[in-house]
Amino acid sequence: RLEFPKGSIKPDFECISNIAKIGVPSMVEQLAMRVGVIIFSKTIAGLGTVAYATHQVCMNIQALTFMNGQAFATSSTSLVSQSLGKGRPDMAMHYSKRTQRVGMYCAIAIAVFVFFCNKFVLGLYSDDADIIATGASLLQMIALIQPFQASQFILAGALRGAGDTKYTAMVTTLTVMLLRPGLALLLVNQFNLGLHGAWYALVADQILRTCLIVLRYMSGKWTSSFRHNAHA
Repeated sequence: RLEFPKGSIKPDFECISNIAKIGVPSMVEQLAMRVGVIIFSKTIAGLGTVAYATHQVCMNIQALTFMNGQAFATSSTSLVSQSLGKGRPDMAMHYSKRTQRVGMYCAIAIAVFVFFCNKFVLGLYSDDADIIATGASLLQMIALIQPFQASQFILAGALRGAGDTKYTAMVTTLTVMLLRPGLALLLVNQFNLGLHGAWYALVADQILRTCLIVLRYMSGKWTSSFRHNAHA
């Protein structure tokens, strides 16, 4: 028969508080990202069926390129949290830098392939001449942001591994929920740049997000975030 120790069903408020300090900002980050993507997609939907179809195809291809950054970000999160848990911030820094380096090599390889084989990749999704013609230049944008995208994913993973989720949530809110849709609305509706204008906003979002994440990482404050959460 399964028996519980006396008092075991009482909530551990200290444990719940520590979980919330890391989990709630992560939830806010994901919520901000979804809201930003919805506004961004709605802006592009107003450009017409072909433009939206081209956008969706290119976003699907970009989502495939996410796999590189997400995979190494998972490694970075795990290795950094384990290293800081052992009281080895030097090891955490070493692992995160090495993970970023390997991820960068993969990002460059993906960038070269997407940049020069853009029409081939688009042809796997559609044979529509308009989609391929417009999408080719969008895929070249995807290729150019690969190093930024990979660094941003991997170093953000390191910050999350250190429990610095408030900062990553703030960056996502600023860039994905505010900058990207706001700039897209401006470039599409005021400057009449069409689909390319929306994608310029996406590129600006990726570059700014990368810069903010790299600055936080280089500051080293994320290691103190771990110690603060561990002793909270």
